[in-house]
Amino acid sequence: TQQAKTAAYVLYVRKINNLLQTAVKATTKAEDLLQEVLSYPGGWLLGDSNDELVHENVSESTALSAGRFVVDGTEQCRSQYVRARKERQMLRQKCVSETVIMLHTILLKSASWVEDLLDKISLTSDGVYGSHSESLRSDLRAIAKDWYSHALRLAHVVARDDICSLLSDDLRETFMVWMAEDAVKVLLFSHPQGDSIGGDYSGVASCKLSIET
Repeated sequence: TQQAKTAAYVLYVRKINNLLQTAVKATTKAEDLLQEVLSYPGGWLLGDSNDELVHENVSESTALSAGRFVVDGTEQCRSQYVRARKERQMLRQKCVSETVIMLHTILLKSASWVEDLLDKISLTSDGVYGSHSESLRSDLRAIAKDWYSHALRLAHVVARDDICSLLSDDLRETFMVWMAEDAVKVLLFSHPQGDSIGGDYSGVASCKLSIET
């Protein structure tokens, strides 16, 4: 009967809501942790700002020209210092690049997962479950838009000189493509009928084409 179908659908909606809560918590925690790496005060692993040259009133340039400096009270030769700086820079480049990729991937896949759910809900409900269906679709649209927006806002972090300078030319180019795609998704889910993925979005498609070209 229709009543039994509606009751079963309500249970289905509850399960989806539980999944969403778990996904939101996991994605938010991962985003916060990765953002900490990218927004660490002074820049992540910037040892130069922390390796205080403890050499009474001797400046860094004077200490280096003398072939030695003192870090935390321990003498080190200049070659060791230079090598340590290079190794630290290489590690920063690798870690920061991987962090940018990982953070964007998490946000993108989370949003895509919600978008897939939205497609399934729209197909299975077919407008017969009233407020239960519409409420769930509304929540899904909001979450998908939010995560795509977070992915798009990652551009503000990458635009910082201390981050952008660590990324390869290829990654910067790829990142620009990601931002164009994310912008289209945010625009799509800002539309009142954002859950109707198969609808007429010729304007959005044109926008995407113009951005990428």
